[in-house]
Amino acid sequence: FSISNLICENARSIKLKMSQFNHSEKVPQIYKLAAKCLQQFKEKGGSLKELVFNQRSFNNIKGIYALVTKTVQNYSQINDMFDKVGLLTKETRFNPWLARILATQLLWSDNGLCGNCTPIKIILSYRSELEKYANSNLKGSSRVMKPRYVRVNTFALTVDEAINGFINEGWEFVEHCGDDYNSFIKRISSLQNGQFMLDLHIKELLVFSHKTELYNHETYKSKSIFLQDKVA
Repeated sequence: FSISNLICENARSIKLKMSQFNHSEKVPQIYKLAAKCLQQFKEKGGSLKELVFNQRSFNNIKGIYALVTKTVQNYSQINDMFDKVGLLTKETRFNPWLARILATQLLWSDNGLCGNCTPIKIILSYRSELEKYANSNLKGSSRVMKPRYVRVNTFALTVDEAINGFINEGWEFVEHCGDDYNSFIKRISSLQNGQFMLDLHIKELLVFSHKTELYNHETYKSKSIFLQDKVA
């Protein structure tokens, strides 16, 4: 049995094994396009309807529009749920826009969510936790939402550098005078999107509105900041 025959036989064996490999199913096109529209709308603004209806290559435009609209309506709640279960922190390779779309399909669609692609499997693995928080939000929707706490990784940059970096991007730094805790709590509870403060007690902790989205921010991606509860 010649060496050349042995090489050919091994090559055929490898090729056969590769052809038998069971790849993950592709993400359904409706979810991919909905995630794309959601990202564009949140990052660039404009008309949501126009963004969606520009996807002329897809037949079910109304389905995309309904899905993205429902996601936008529940955007803050979805972010809060993801924070509580640590979904985007644990699933670091998960596209956050697709995750929000799939969560909406799971929690607020009459048809629910089904499929065997990896992103759908990930969302379904958090199903019980997401449903629990969705139901608790429904029962207590009038409660005050916790602000979003951001810890500066001082091994990567100083607190002043972090503050100045956000200011240079157009964020408004709100200063708090004095050390009265009750007035501080009242102030952070009224923070608007685009505003942030320095925590009263922990010098490397920044405080943002609960609606603030930072998963796509460069400082988060580079691990220069960490998202956390204040007690963490």
